[in-house]
Amino acid sequence: MIIVLIAEEHLPSKEEIIEKYIIALGGRAKIEKLETRTCSGFLVKDVSWEIPPYDVVPFIAMAKTPNKFLIKYAEDGAERRSGFDGENGWKQIANEIIPDKHIGRPKLSWIFNPQHILHIDKFFTNLKFSGIQFIYEKQAYVLQPQNLPKEYYSLYFDVETGLLLGIGYHWRILDYKEVDGVLTPCRIIEGRKGGSYTYLIKEFQHNKLINDSFFLKPKK
Repeated sequence: MIIVLIAEEHLPSKEEIIEKYIIALGGRAKIEKLETRTCSGFLVKDVSWEIPPYDVVPFIAMAKTPNKFLIKYAEDGAERRSGFDGENGWKQIANEIIPDKHIGRPKLSWIFNPQHILHIDKFFTNLKFSGIQFIYEKQAYVLQPQNLPKEYYSLYFDVETGLLLGIGYHWRILDYKEVDGVLTPCRIIEGRKGGSYTYLIKEFQHNKLINDSFFLKPKK
């Protein structure tokens, strides 16, 4: 990775980078109108050590501001779910329900949230601007949370467009499409050992009524 050095007086502040991203997405007023997001598509698993090593799984994801999230997969004839109710994460495989600390971490649940950038401090605390880097053949402003590993949680924003390019060294954000006046990524790639998981989003629906109970851990 190449680090670009430029004069300090030309460096943007954290607030300026975030505001540029808000404008690039469509503007604060349009983002504030989106309170829930439901999207569906396919999760493409391409990981050499999994069985099968390549698989395509339908999924549906629901998010509600400021930070609630649920994702459902249809896999092997059964439904798998992971959720975050704003405080606690969980996952359900068949009849087994277990805690899931990962689902509440600031990656997938934040990206899917329709107002994610307006609630960035709920997901990434104590962000600081840490310079400009080349990533994915683009120059990117880097915002780094001070209490999380930078290799997993740094945010990379395209210097030219202002759009989010990735999170950490393993998550890429691609193929932005305008939906209800707001740009939304349609391809999210999670790099993994031996391959990747790719979320391909085909359909979006905003402001569908979603009760908070959807995000609660199911009772056994």
